[in-house]
Amino acid sequence: MENPFRMLEVVKRWYDIPTWMKVFAFNALPIAYVIAELYDGYIGWLALGPGGLPYNFKGYLTNLLLTAVYAKRDTTSLEPYGKPEKHAVGWQEATADEKENAQKSFFGKSLSTRAGPQSKAKSYCAPQREHNANRPVDPEVKKTYLEGLDKLMDKYSDALEWSTSLLEMHGQAVFLRSSFAVPTLISKCQREVAHIHESDLSAHVLLSFDDAKSTIEQGWGERHRLTGTAMLPLGYTLLYAPRDREEVEVFLRIFEAGIEYAKSSGKN
Repeated sequence: MENPFRMLEVVKRWYDIPTWMKVFAFNALPIAYVIAELYDGYIGWLALGPGGLPYNFKGYLTNLLLTAVYAKRDTTSLEPYGKPEKHAVGWQEATADEKENAQKSFFGKSLSTRAGPQSKAKSYCAPQREHNANRPVDPEVKKTYLEGLDKLMDKYSDALEWSTSLLEMHGQAVFLRSSFAVPTLISKCQREVAHIHESDLSAHVLLSFDDAKSTIEQGWGERHRLTGTAMLPLGYTLLYAPRDREEVEVFLRIFEAGIEYAKSSGKN
């Protein structure tokens, strides 16, 4: 049995410690935990590669701020697409034709269900990626994907042009030419229609609400965490990285649907 006088001595010594030292002792562990969490989160964020925000600690803190103020947790719920008056910024200002185009499909035929395990984007808000940048990418899949997008650019050369992504702040992106009217419901993206992240081959594309819903429902993508907020249009959708060349064809179909929607308001 422990000596009770020894216990009393320990208690007395604790009471003799200055208050500021007690406060420091009680706060040191939580502070150390927060610092460790921030560090781990920052390292994980850097692993995604550059995209949108400054590629430094300031960018990571901005990502945390966006997450706290705007980001949504559920990026696969289909509910927002059925209530555009609640979730789509610009809905009240959109014309009747713009609303009609936003609620119809441009796929031509239904999307198939994606085979294999369900993909999921990393938890970070910005940049949004499916995989870390150091993940090996199949060179044949990448070549087929990028060449396929080039062919779409040729097919729609009257409506589209290449330019540096305004959303990613680097890399090429597909833009709607100034000769075409931008639908009100996607105007926040400043004519940027789509881009592929060469780091992991995930991508972003603007889709009609119906096509975004189908893309998510069939397992080909999910919303950005800022989609449907004041930051990004409701149709802004992440496409997962293609696993093989057969999947590339499906993703290119989704890109084409996004292009058709972007140019649906016609020329100026």
